[in-house]
Amino acid sequence: MRLSSKFFVFFMILMMMPLASADITLHLQKIDSVGEPAGSMLQIPADITNNGVCPLECYYNYSGLTSDIDSKIGSDIQGRFDFTIQLKVPTNPQPYQIEVKAICQEQKDTLCAGNIYEASNHFNFFNMPLASSQQTQTTTQNQNTSATSNQTQNGFNAAHVGEFIGVVLVIIAAIALTILFIFGFYKLIRFLFFRREKKAAEGEEGRRKLSAIMFTDMKGFSKEMGQNEEKTLRKLWRYEKAMKNIIKEHDGRVVKTIGDAIMGDFDSAVNAVKSAMEIQSILAKEDIKIRIGIHLGDVIHKAGDIFGDGVNIASRIESICEPGEIYISEDVYSQVKGKIQANFQNLGNRPLKNIDSPPRVYKVGKK
Repeated sequence: MRLSSKFFVFFMILMMMPLASADITLHLQKIDSVGEPAGSMLQIPADITNNGVCPLECYYNYSGLTSDIDSKIGSDIQGRFDFTIQLKVPTNPQPYQIEVKAICQEQKDTLCAGNIYEASNHFNFFNMPLASSQQTQTTTQNQNTSATSNQTQNGFNAAHVGEFIGVVLVIIAAIALTILFIFGFYKLIRFLFFRREKKAAEGEEGRRKLSAIMFTDMKGFSKEMGQNEEKTLRKLWRYEKAMKNIIKEHDGRVVKTIGDAIMGDFDSAVNAVKSAMEIQSILAKEDIKIRIGIHLGDVIHKAGDIFGDGVNIASRIESICEPGEIYISEDVYSQVKGKIQANFQNLGNRPLKNIDSPPRVYKVGKK
């Protein structure tokens, strides 16, 4: 604790050391009495200000007359200190420029190094007969008026500084408002742009489009759910996630999931078959057997879903598919033959539920 106290005192001394330097200001007040007999002493009120923290011991002298004096102002001066300058009235009636100089020294201690400071001021003095004292007073008042003018000028300069700071703050505020406006405008444009894209996408819904439709279904899902629901669901989620990723990697879109079934939409029949082959290859390693049926047909896209005979045919082809196999319609086969490294087995025309014309179906296998 004692060591901490010493450190705190030492730290405070270091923090105060820059404050030990000072400067002084000398101010001559109004000369109230002039026209005194030659050789008499004229009393001139004055004050000196210590702008530092170190006590000062100060003296003054003045020059401009034939005889100089050296007089003590005071000791332990801190802040403003009033004193009187004694001026010996000259005998010759002529103008004089009197310079008064104050010399101060710091009282040396731990914080104060004993530095010496000087300040000076001057005024014009004209010794005239007593009857003309009013003119001399007028001259002195003019000097004081000049001092007042200087003070006014200082105040004017301070006002200019304040105005400058105000202008800078206004500019900063204007820049900040401009940035906020630009940011808000950017947000608005982005909102309108995406809204337009969304409307454009919605405009495409309800329109006919040639698409390759894929349906998948897991073998024995209902039976496995009855035996071990938790294990079956984990298995379903695992294979479902992998399938969705593969569909997206082949530029497809997952339209919806119905239980263990997934419905996918592709712009390309080639991509649809490639996606199905990769899905079966990965799930075979997990001992998961699913059926996949693909058909190419003219379908209706509306509200994110797909409708039409092409969807029904794809679903029916998946329903007759063997677990772990991929069945495709003849329309798909005519688009992918010679473009995919695979074996295609013609299964002939297969009757499908609620489909009037049985389509020719092909089984896709590894080459």
